[in-house]
Amino acid sequence: MKHLLIKLPPSFAVACLLVIAAIGNAQKSPPAPAADFDPAQWKEFVSKEGGFKIKMPGVPTAVTQPVESKSGTVVAHFHSLITKGAEYVVGYTEVSQNLETVQPSKGTLDAIRDRTLAKENGKLLSEQDVSVAGHPGRALVIEVSDGVFRDKYFLVANRLYTVTVFTPATNGQSDGDTARIRRAQETVANAFLDSFSLLTK
Repeated sequence: MKHLLIKLPPSFAVACLLVIAAIGNAQKSPPAPAADFDPAQWKEFVSKEGGFKIKMPGVPTAVTQPVESKSGTVVAHFHSLITKGAEYVVGYTEVSQNLETVQPSKGTLDAIRDRTLAKENGKLLSEQDVSVAGHPGRALVIEVSDGVFRDKYFLVANRLYTVTVFTPATNGQSDGDTARIRRAQETVANAFLDSFSLLTK
C-alpha cells in the first residue's frame, strides 16, 4: 500500500492526506471472496470520533498520520481494509479553516482532483459533483496502470472526508469474462462509496 500526501495550493493553507493503494500486479482471474463481492453480507462500521458510518466487507485497520501544512500540523485519520478483491479506505483530515467557506468549494475540489491525477499519473474516466447531508463533494473514477480508483471527497466544515476503493486490473478467459469482472468490481465499489453517511448529532 502506498500513501500519498496531497497539499492544496498555498492560498488555502490546507493539507490533506489521501490514502490510496496499489495491490500487486494485475491478476489473471479475480479472487472474489463471497463476503467481499456480496455487499448484502457487509457490516456497518461506525466511527464516533470521525462522525461517519459506512458498510465494509470486514473490520478495517485504523491509521493516523501527522500532516505538515503552512497553518501547522494536522492529523489524518483513516481506516483501511485490504481484501483479495479490493482495498477500501475511509477517513478524514481536520484542518483549521472551514473548507466550505475558505473559498468556493469548486476550487478546493478541483485542486484535490488535479493533485490526485498528477500524483498517480492517472486518467480521469469520470467526474461528478456529489453531496452528503447537504455538504459539497466530488466523485472521481481514475484509471491507473494496475487498476481503477473510485473516490469520493466531501467538504464538511473543517474536515475533508475521503472515501476510496481500489480494484486491480483483471483479465478473464474471454472478453466477456473480463467485462463481467469489471462490472462486478464497479458494483462492489459503488456499494462501498454510496454507503458512506454522516452521523446525526
